[in-house]
Amino acid sequence: MTDTLEYQTINDVLERAELELDASQAHGLVCGLICGDFPSSLQHLNQELMGGMDENDSLTQECRRMLTQMHGITKDLMDDVELRFHLLLPDDPEEMPARAKGIVDWCQGFLFGYGINAGEQHKHLSTAALGALEDISEFTRMDLAEFEHLDEEDQESLQDLEEYLRMATLMIYGDIAAQQEEPDNEEELH
Repeated sequence: MTDTLEYQTINDVLERAELELDASQAHGLVCGLICGDFPSSLQHLNQELMGGMDENDSLTQECRRMLTQMHGITKDLMDDVELRFHLLLPDDPEEMPARAKGIVDWCQGFLFGYGINAGEQHKHLSTAALGALEDISEFTRMDLAEFEHLDEEDQESLQDLEEYLRMATLMIYGDIAAQQEEPDNEEELH
């Protein structure tokens, strides 16, 4: 399996399958599901996006394969010690309005995925991770009209926002992953 995700390729598959989300929103959803509870994340992904679709349809099968691959790659990148995880946004960094919309879509997907999958584990997030979730929620309300004519400083701010979201996601994932490992560690001590 490759360790890269191609925005346009994923977007094309989602469009052909007539799912009403773009690649950024789908990636945000996958990230939120993984952060919430990795063991059940793939099952929830299939239920939320593929539920009710004809399993024998070739477009449905293609979409399921692509989403499963996205899920696996994303989990691997979140676990990567070299911090290669990144948000899946429109490819051209010069297209700031599209990237800004991609950030909003990604944040919406993330919050939805996290919300349906975190459950009781949410109570154990650090104060910093809870603050990051609040920030992600705020970013869903960005005024996209402000991104029509950006100067270089605005572009740098948008890149800083992408980096913040990347690190916030890894922090939330790390908090939940550490919590999920604790019962095993306690059992080993007894």
